[in-house]
Amino acid sequence: MRCEVGLQLRPASSPLAKIKIGMTAQEVSNILGMATNPVSYASGRAWIPFYFGDDTRRTEWSYKGIFSGGNVYGGGHLELVDYDPNETGIRVN
Repeated sequence: MRCEVGLQLRPASSPLAKIKIGMTAQEVSNILGMATNPVSYASGRAWIPFYFGDDTRRTEWSYKGIFSGGNVYGGGHLELVDYDPNETGIRVN
């Protein structure tokens, strides 16, 4: 799944303009710095017997005032960016 919700709305002057789907977690953090509130949890695929894929965990990075829902799966590549200038950076599991 590749999703770019809100990417068309991001201002060119925002650091988010440099973020592309498929980037590694390291590439994203090199551009945006440390996330305000990273949250990691098991995906539904973690409970499938004999499933050996690398997407059994999901990590969501939130950046206050920039974006939410930066999902980096176990494979380590960015899958979703949801631009939200009102992002609080607070996540609750």
